[in-house]
Amino acid sequence: MLRAVPGARPLLTEMGITVQPYDIDLAAHVNNVVYVRWMEDLRLELLRRHCPMQALVEGGMAAVVAETHIRYRKPVQPFDAPLGRVWCPELGKVTAEFHAEIAVNGDICTQITQRVMFVDMNTMKALRTPQELRDNFVLMNATTEEESKPCIS
Repeated sequence: MLRAVPGARPLLTEMGITVQPYDIDLAAHVNNVVYVRWMEDLRLELLRRHCPMQALVEGGMAAVVAETHIRYRKPVQPFDAPLGRVWCPELGKVTAEFHAEIAVNGDICTQITQRVMFVDMNTMKALRTPQELRDNFVLMNATTEEESKPCIS
């Protein structure tokens, strides 16, 4: 298990988000389901930057979403210019956890946590987390679970 050093945001990826007219619901703010799509966009951008996505797909590997949790703190409005940030605080043997936030003018509007499992697209059996993703995670100020345990004498 690889875990981020406290306060670190390994694999941090930022991306501007455009609020589209079809994202707005009857309450005149971004519909809740849109945040799931934005999370997908953010996670895929992180993977594009830190893992050879084309090679993974051609090799028959996919990242399947196991769970998503969203905390809505403040609505995103039409004509806002949100900034999305996503990072990976934890990589397991076959899973990855991603944290994201959507902010407008520096105010966090939404916090999202998502866990994915890497699988063989033909058999749907779990596959080891891609090595390049693990290598980039370690390079970006992370530590292994064993390294983060306190020393007991």
